[in-house]
Amino acid sequence: MDVHAADDAAAPPRPERGMDAIPLRRAQQEPALVAAALERHSFAVIALGERDARAVRDCAASAREFFQSTPDAGKARLRKSFADAGGEGLVGYNRPHAAKEVVRVRRGCHDAVPRCPVSLRGRVLGAFDVLERVAVCAWRAARAAAAPDCAEDELGLVVGPGSEAISSSPFDLMYYANDAAAAAEPNSTPHVDSPGLVTAIPVAGTPGLRVRDRATGDVVEAERRYRPHADVVVFVDAALQALSRGRLRACTHDVAKGPAPRLSLVYELRPAMAVAAAILAPQGRKRRRAPDPPPGD
Repeated sequence: MDVHAADDAAAPPRPERGMDAIPLRRAQQEPALVAAALERHSFAVIALGERDARAVRDCAASAREFFQSTPDAGKARLRKSFADAGGEGLVGYNRPHAAKEVVRVRRGCHDAVPRCPVSLRGRVLGAFDVLERVAVCAWRAARAAAAPDCAEDELGLVVGPGSEAISSSPFDLMYYANDAAAAAEPNSTPHVDSPGLVTAIPVAGTPGLRVRDRATGDVVEAERRYRPHADVVVFVDAALQALSRGRLRACTHDVAKGPAPRLSLVYELRPAMAVAAAILAPQGRKRRRAPDPPPGD
């Protein structure tokens, strides 16, 4: 995919000081900066320009409206599956547990995008493009530095608008109610994403995302350090760790309870399912099998 630089206008001041965010345009021009952050910390932070940040913010607002205003029966009708590498993949609505609801979107399966509120479909596809561009930028930077013998065209990646193929890479709208009904259920427990290469998560408006810094061992609370909707945390996933032969380490992360409902946008760049299984098998990991588990890893 030809990854075009987006608008990089100045955005609001940053909160508490942390690892510097790298403007997206600079990340595309100087990929070694992104690769160095991924190797040292297991994650990097990419700063969006004003236009891209607005696309993320608008998507989050419409997605929140969907989750809060759509009856359960209406959500359930969005659940769909599709054939992927000989198995079944999931798109559409799912509730993996009491604390989290998810709408999953993939290239080639846009009919799973909710049509109410009317603003949501266009905004989902706009934010999808932004986060895919960020993830591809980070993946290519990491590949050049740590896995140069990996041929991208052999991974079965499906990226960019206009493709008719169904992608294994999911874009998830995740809603955490953070209410009394789900108080006993963790939003998520510490884990690494698999079978992805990298995962891109914009900082949300409600605190919760925590990532472990490989360099220090500290847990970084993303919303305390970075700008909501304008900064994107990108971390190393299991398949990239395997491809780099351990030079890059998959990033442990989780989502803590927060003071209000949390809407999180999550894009995970994945190889085709069969390719991911082959990548991970030599590392002694359990093979990825169809059907997909419920969204929410």
